[in-house]
Amino acid sequence: MPAAAVSLRSCGSWPTNAARLGITANTIATGPFDSELSREYRGTKPEIKTDEWFPAMLPVGRWGQPIELGWLAAFLCSERAACLTGEVIRLDGGYTKSLF
Repeated sequence: MPAAAVSLRSCGSWPTNAARLGITANTIATGPFDSELSREYRGTKPEIKTDEWFPAMLPVGRWGQPIELGWLAAFLCSERAACLTGEVIRLDGGYTKSLF
């Protein structure tokens, strides 16, 4: 089973079982992010997803930055997110919403 499917599936049972212990379980579903790995991939397979294609498909009009993923992860690990559990948080520049 792909890691994303395991993550989404697990997010359904973990919050129920762990919440009483003060443990939260959430999933971050990412979209296209600019990184060394994604730039390398785009350089080797320009016919698949070009530098211009993804930003044009995203409502925010740009690639996500790794620091933005870090900010969300830090929030989820903080006391401010103590009551947030069992959620799938899409950090994809609005891509998922633009499909519907």
